[in-house]
Amino acid sequence: MFALGETIELAPDPVLVERAVALFARAIRAAGRTTELRAAASVVLGCVAVTRATALAASTEARDRTLLIETREVMRRQATNLHARVLDGARHQWPWPESTLTPESALIPRALIIAGMRLNAEVMRTIGVQVLNWLIDIQTVPAGHLSPVGSGGWPMGHDRPSFDQLPIDATSLLLAAEAAYDATGDTRYDLAMERAYDWFLGANDVGKAVADPARGACADALTATGPDKNRGTEATLMWLMAAEHIRALRVASPRLVAEVPRGRTLRPGPAPSAPSQSAGLI
Repeated sequence: MFALGETIELAPDPVLVERAVALFARAIRAAGRTTELRAAASVVLGCVAVTRATALAASTEARDRTLLIETREVMRRQATNLHARVLDGARHQWPWPESTLTPESALIPRALIIAGMRLNAEVMRTIGVQVLNWLIDIQTVPAGHLSPVGSGGWPMGHDRPSFDQLPIDATSLLLAAEAAYDATGDTRYDLAMERAYDWFLGANDVGKAVADPARGACADALTATGPDKNRGTEATLMWLMAAEHIRALRVASPRLVAEVPRGRTLRPGPAPSAPSQSAGLI
């Protein structure tokens, strides 16, 4: 649903948009009934994207008007439920709705922040920011780099595992920080984005690059001994997505980028848009 929503909002090809609209319309009712946290967050983000789609907003088709009405209702209901579950599940020193913190957790506060802005729900947006702050703090080591929770998850009350760390965690945190910056204007989230991207380039617990710019690929995970030897599509897409969002950040806020502390692999400048241009990646 999230991918379909972004296609409807952003794709330049009208035929592709039309097909995405048809698929989204077929799935929206079932999506409105999903209860898994990350799935619900993805539905919320997909619905937000559809409500922002200028092509649908300008359409005079009764089908499109009906879809927008239904999408807004699903967005509001799922976002409200997600907000309530986060509040109900939070515990002292563990502001998280699950007993185990698992990969791609930042997707949930990202959905709350973006939906809160779209719905003018200030409390929802604020809770999303607070949960994201906690995720950033617990995954930033004293040395200053990002250390994502291991793929096996972190059970409440236990020591935090260090490995295996996944690209999807770094990218989901980067995108959530981007949403928080858009919502608050607080420059701490620019730094959080840079740290998340820098994880791919070697500012991590092992000190080895996870992304391989020369090959245009990314390791599936960071293990205790270094990057995994597998270079899968999902991991590579996570890195390239992170690179494009960092490019946009650096174009929009060059002064903030220049103020990032030195002594890491980070340098001001744009990230590449494609593997063929990536040999000089920062």
